[in-house]
Amino acid sequence: MDLLVEYDNNTQQYDFVLNSEQAMLEQTKDIETLVQCALFTDRTADESWTKSSKKGWWGESDYPQDIIGSRLWQLIYYSQTEYESYAQSFCTEALEFLTKYNMCDDYEVTCSYESSKLNITVQVTKGTIKTDYSYVWEGV
Repeated sequence: MDLLVEYDNNTQQYDFVLNSEQAMLEQTKDIETLVQCALFTDRTADESWTKSSKKGWWGESDYPQDIIGSRLWQLIYYSQTEYESYAQSFCTEALEFLTKYNMCDDYEVTCSYESSKLNITVQVTKGTIKTDYSYVWEGV
């Protein structure tokens, strides 16, 4: 079980969902929270990264085989004409754990960039069920 976290594409903010009947945070068996954490937390840059910041999460040092997050933060170092292809690659890389740990059978990432907005769609397949998650990252 995970806490249910919702993303608002308009405000570009996350918030926990409150179960008003039970006066507690809502829980879910869905993997959307995992997808969100994987895409929108900063993964450590590869060894070949030559910029000053490597970013990343301190907890990765304890589990180097399970790097968390994405390298979407690196998009600012590329030209806007390259955003779609790099975003596609970074998102796909960030979600590899979903199939590695059998959380789903397959996933597909689609990215498009227009008017300073990166649109990310993730389709997760588990058995015969396909679930789509869509995110808008503005100001890229």
